[in-house]
Amino acid sequence: MKKIIEKTFVDTLCNIIPDDAESILILSRLWIFANKLQPRKKNFTFWLFDLIDELVGPDRTLIYPAFTFSFSKTKKFDLLKSIPETGALPKAAMRKPSFSRTPAPMNSYFVRGPKKEQLLQVKQKTTFGSDSVPGWIEKNNTLICALGLPEKNMGWLMIHYAEQTRKVPYRYFKKLKGRYYLDGKANGFCSETHYVKPSSITLVQDNTPLNQKLHDQGLVILPSDPSLPFKSAYAKDIVRTSLEILAANTFHLIVNSDDAKRWIKDHKYTEINALPEKNMN
Repeated sequence: MKKIIEKTFVDTLCNIIPDDAESILILSRLWIFANKLQPRKKNFTFWLFDLIDELVGPDRTLIYPAFTFSFSKTKKFDLLKSIPETGALPKAAMRKPSFSRTPAPMNSYFVRGPKKEQLLQVKQKTTFGSDSVPGWIEKNNTLICALGLPEKNMGWLMIHYAEQTRKVPYRYFKKLKGRYYLDGKANGFCSETHYVKPSSITLVQDNTPLNQKLHDQGLVILPSDPSLPFKSAYAKDIVRTSLEILAANTFHLIVNSDDAKRWIKDHKYTEINALPEKNMN
C-alpha cells in the first residue's frame, strides 16, 4: 500500500475542491484511506474534519449528510442527540457549534457557512423533491465530494433526486412518522415522505452507467494523486446526466429490471394500498 505524506494529502484534497465552488457537500468513508497517511494522525477524523473546514473556509457553505435511517424502525428523532449514520465526519460536525442540523427526521444535514439559514429554512415536502435540501443542492450547483468511495456504482446522492424528478415507476411515496425530540425532551410529532423502493422484492440498483457517462464527459474532478480515492462533481452535472439516462431507459440502472416491471404490474398498488392511512397528529 502506497503511503501518502501530509502535503500530498492536503494538495490532493485541494485539487478536488475548486475555489469557485460556493457550497460543498462531503460524502465520506474514512476507513478506506485513513491508513494511507504517513505519519499517522492520532485522531485522524478530527484532523481531516478541521482540514476540510480550513480548506473550505468561512465564506463558503459546508454540508454533511446526517441521515438516521433507523428512524423508519425507531420512530424517534432528536434534532440534537440522534447520531448520524453516515460516518465519522458528520459525527464530528455534530460536536461543533458552528454547524446546525436541518430538521428532517431521516434525511437531515449538518450545515455551516453563509447560506446556513437558507438550508435550515427549507420546508421539504419529500426527501428528494425540488423543495428539499437536495433540491437546494441542485439549484445552487453544490460541489459533491466523495472521499473514500472508489466504487463505480455510487450515485452521488443526487441520483435519487433525479429518480424522484423523473417519477420512476419502481418507487412510490411513503410517509414515515414518529416522535420528535429536542435535546431528549419530547416535542411533538415528525414525519418524512420518502420515495421508496418496493418492500416485497429486492431491486438491485447499479449506478455504473451514470459514473461512466460522467467520466466520459469529463465531469468528474479526479485527484492529483490517484492512490487517494477522492473525486468530486457538480450537482447540476450529476442530475442532468442522471435524467438523460433515465429518459432513455427508465429501468437502465435496475439490474433485475424484469422483476421491477412484474412488481409494477402485479404488486405495486397492493403494496401502496396496504400503507397505514392514519397520521400521528
